[in-house]
Amino acid sequence: MIDEHRKLSWHLNILVEEIQGLQMCTISMHNLLHIHEDIIRFSGTDNYWCAVFERAVKGYIKRSSNCKGIEKTFAFAESRREFLKPYTEKKDEVGKIDNKLGIASSVDTTKVAIDMKITPSTSLLLGAIGNISFLEEADRRKLANILSVPLHNVSEVAYISKKCLMADRSFDGTVFKSGETAVITINQLEVVVKLDIFLSLRVKGDESYQLLVKGHIHPYCTVNEEQAKHFWTGFVSVKNTPFGEAAFCNVSAIQRKVILYECDKERYTVVDYERQKQQLPFEVVVPVYPEKGDMLLIQGEDADDIWYGHACNIDYKKKLWMCVFFFVEHSRKRNIYIRETYGNRARNVVPWTSLIGVANGTWKSSSFVQWQKAFGFWLRNQC
Repeated sequence: MIDEHRKLSWHLNILVEEIQGLQMCTISMHNLLHIHEDIIRFSGTDNYWCAVFERAVKGYIKRSSNCKGIEKTFAFAESRREFLKPYTEKKDEVGKIDNKLGIASSVDTTKVAIDMKITPSTSLLLGAIGNISFLEEADRRKLANILSVPLHNVSEVAYISKKCLMADRSFDGTVFKSGETAVITINQLEVVVKLDIFLSLRVKGDESYQLLVKGHIHPYCTVNEEQAKHFWTGFVSVKNTPFGEAAFCNVSAIQRKVILYECDKERYTVVDYERQKQQLPFEVVVPVYPEKGDMLLIQGEDADDIWYGHACNIDYKKKLWMCVFFFVEHSRKRNIYIRETYGNRARNVVPWTSLIGVANGTWKSSSFVQWQKAFGFWLRNQC
């Protein structure tokens, strides 16, 4: 059969050449002659035919000047098409939204609905509307207690989602997802909860839907009946094992996202960068990063013994030492400092850890001979 096909292909090729001549599709006819070879080798054709590109090749061959190449023309057209893709007119459809259930198909749909005041709520679940789950009786009792309704008014099924957008959280809204950790207010107390699933639950009677979240609470670690906090950051710690029973609450109780960092086998540190500002129990020490030419304040042997040193060389790589020329106050001019000694031994190497700060003042000349201290004395721990 393959051999018969080869003979028919040659016969067709000869007829096309006699009838059409140079107007025939050269590449297509060439591929037709080799179809039987491709079938034997690859079990299928190894070429594709395109009349548009074939005409382009013919035009390229006929021209005396290729105008920088027909390939470049196609490349420019392709690059323009790719460049203009983001600027194409967007579709009018922004997605599906069900205001009654409180579920939207995407983040953009939710934001548009909130901006256009299509939905009165600032929190919507994200995802498909058809995802439902049956509730166990124990969970229904918890939900009835939270919603303050009789048990028979709590529906046995609920719409579920793994994401919830809260437009009034953070700058441009926050999407909370299953598996993340968040701080939730329960009974006017902030607790750390591992988010499990979001629900849209119908309450019989008023036929309204409530947006709820299900999660597991991590209990706080305590020291002397007080929350254990990290000394430097003020972050609290929680136990790595949450309570056995899951907890439910309204999505409006979700405050912010946090990160659980495993500090040891039994507890997590709650990395909470959006917490309220608190007074730290210590003075903040800002590190000093000197530059060449600065007048540095160096700690002497005693606590009140402070030396003035002009930095001439600094070990930026290892931050172990600095080369300085020591300055002392002029005997007749107040707040004017001059070199203590001159010569080969005037340069001194001091350890980086002895640096206290950068002195506040100005050089009287570009030769670094005299330095005038400002009236504000010196800046301790200046960045």
